[in-house]
Amino acid sequence: MESHRGRRGLLAVLLVAGCWSPPALATTEDPEGSQDAPVEDGQDAQASPPSWHLSQLAALEAAELIGTWALVGQPAGRPERLDLELEERDGRIAARLLRNGEPMPVKAVARDGTQLIVDWLRTTRSSEQPMQLRLELGEQGLSGLARDRSNLVRFPVASGSVSRVEPPSTALEAIEEFAREAELDGVRVRLRGPRLGVEGLDYLKVRDLDRGELLTWIGPPIVLSVDGPVRLGELRLEPGDYSLWIRRTEQEGWELLANARSEVWATRELPGSRIGATPLAHAEGGRQGTLGAVVVPAAGTLRILWGEHAWEVTLRGGR
Repeated sequence: MESHRGRRGLLAVLLVAGCWSPPALATTEDPEGSQDAPVEDGQDAQASPPSWHLSQLAALEAAELIGTWALVGQPAGRPERLDLELEERDGRIAARLLRNGEPMPVKAVARDGTQLIVDWLRTTRSSEQPMQLRLELGEQGLSGLARDRSNLVRFPVASGSVSRVEPPSTALEAIEEFAREAELDGVRVRLRGPRLGVEGLDYLKVRDLDRGELLTWIGPPIVLSVDGPVRLGELRLEPGDYSLWIRRTEQEGWELLANARSEVWATRELPGSRIGATPLAHAEGGRQGTLGAVVVPAAGTLRILWGEHAWEVTLRGGR
């Protein structure tokens, strides 16, 4: 009896002193649990962060970014590598971020205009630091800024290498395309682009464009293909494929941009491969239900029609 009381007294002393804690109960791991299971936006991070995060961002809104991006930064003068992987899962963007080879918890992925925003935790053995990546796609890949909430940690990042993939098949299958062909002064001309309706937000952008702003949409751009030299307004184009972009000018007019990069997503034009811009006539009152473009050989013009809007520019074969 005395021995039993002695052991109970010793146990009480150890608990009060904080020198001992009860042994953890044995647990059985879920055999179906997987580190690769995606976690939805807003869910709590687990003690062992999942590799993949399933965001609320639609794959169509970031199709041109799908792939693996190797970002390099220099926080505190030391190189740091961030491998950002983006893929499509169930029509949404799933993301995984590795910091120097170690998985970091991704909290959210969003789009703000031309920027991709990734909220994540920079974890070490002793701390978790909320961070944000603000990235933009350019000629050399993704680049931008990594920062914490207080801006005390702030450093530029740029992609040192990239492994791109084609936009997801589900995204492409969701968009019908138009195609038009014509012969103009001996030059074969082909136009193709997305058959977008007038019910969505993309169409509503037309009226709300600010001065100097491009008209963009979710889907491929309008592409002009020519097998000989042509004159598009004030521009001279050699044989090839060109993406066409509509922009409101600073004087409340319109202009058409031709870009040598045609296999892109129409969420952002790449200025580094731009051929130039030419004035674009604009009229309202049309009844074109879906976005379309057509060459009118007799008039020597190229017309882009969408809803009540019609844009027109001269197009002639030869130099």
